[in-house]
Amino acid sequence: MEDLHPLRCLVSALDVGSLTGAAQTLGISQPALSQKIKALEALYGQKLLTRTRSGVEATLAGQVAYGFGQRIGQELDELRVELDSLQGVISGHIRITAGQSLSQTYLGEVVIALKSKYRDLEVELVVSDKLLDIEKEKIDFAIRFGSPGWGGGVARKIGDVQSVLAATPAYLNARGRPTSPDEIEQLDFIQYKDDTEKSVVGVTYRGQKLTVPVTPSLTAEDPNLIAHALEKGLGFTKAPLFFVQERIDRGLFEEVLPGCRPIPKPFFLIQREQVRNTARAKLFQKTLFETLSKAPGITILPDLLSRDQ
Repeated sequence: MEDLHPLRCLVSALDVGSLTGAAQTLGISQPALSQKIKALEALYGQKLLTRTRSGVEATLAGQVAYGFGQRIGQELDELRVELDSLQGVISGHIRITAGQSLSQTYLGEVVIALKSKYRDLEVELVVSDKLLDIEKEKIDFAIRFGSPGWGGGVARKIGDVQSVLAATPAYLNARGRPTSPDEIEQLDFIQYKDDTEKSVVGVTYRGQKLTVPVTPSLTAEDPNLIAHALEKGLGFTKAPLFFVQERIDRGLFEEVLPGCRPIPKPFFLIQREQVRNTARAKLFQKTLFETLSKAPGITILPDLLSRDQ
């Protein structure tokens, strides 16, 4: 059993609400736990706990010590994880968030690769197209397309992602294939709900940047639902190439107007300050960049592939 820091004992007692419960949680005797808390009170010359009928409560000084105890406990846990990494044991916890299309494809591969190789590493993937507050939600890494957004953390651009305008061959056979960007407006557009572009799509065509009006006939926030709507011949959509390339290769989808593609979007990795330079953070980034560099339509900045993170 590791030598328990007295502040850990205090934090556990207040979390559980009793000395007996805290002792059971920490795996020590109740007298041993009480002794550590008394030593802490003697050290600082202030009472930290008061006994009540239901257990224990913090004094004003105890509330202050509790906040410091939480932070110190986290730092001690981080120390253990980093010391273990020097011996080749990658452990600890990493929490990642990204949108549905990436999470259901290549980011899922990253998570599986990490867990397959490092069984002591706890990986949590939060799938959301919403902008989550990095600090509030204790997210270690967020991957965002278009802009880094808000919510704390350290953001950096890691590459660009290419999308395409796609539909089924049957739909285009029935409605007619556009021969120029202005004819795209005549087709039914399936809108991704959280796309920042509404009713228009910025494209490049024959070296020019154009704004193409579109007419949304269906709006959805689930990429798989949008793909299913395409398969049913309900229209065309703008989708990341990495999400639809396999269907294009199989002939299920095709590009609406070859040579006319949405303007590539930058994408960003936002990292929580507390995990910077940790072994698990470096490992995650290395695995992420190597995996995404193989994805259709994703370009990772070259320097990220040629150096340690």
